[in-house]
Amino acid sequence: TVVGVRICSCQLQTLLSTRNFIKMRVRYLLCLLVLVAFLLAGNQVEAGPKKRNQRSSHLDKDIKQRRTECEALVQHLGEQCTETSIGRENCILRCISEACYDESYGTDPLEEGEVDTVRGRAFRACARNALRQKREEERKVGTE
Repeated sequence: TVVGVRICSCQLQTLLSTRNFIKMRVRYLLCLLVLVAFLLAGNQVEAGPKKRNQRSSHLDKDIKQRRTECEALVQHLGEQCTETSIGRENCILRCISEACYDESYGTDPLEEGEVDTVRGRAFRACARNALRQKREEERKVGTE
């Protein structure tokens, strides 16, 4: 007997299990709330690209557009550039930027079956820089 209240053992077990159930449910809801908060916070952090990446992505889009134009041009040139897939690729790269092609592949053009990621990255970086310089020159001419 506790303070004049008599509780049988089965009622005590039910009362304790109900309290445990409520505690577990509160813990579960708190964990769920924390998880949702982390997910929402993670989405906000990754919401927008950095300004630098945004600029280079615009350059990449312009280079891809130039590549599409060059692919169409190479297709019209005929067999001179379309004998092999690697010959076609060399012509497309040369069309995108003659100076960058000469800088990256000039002395040693791509050969059939060759994949050269280092020179490919160097070519793309050069093409981006050339396009950036061209835009800056156009802005200078436009402001004068």
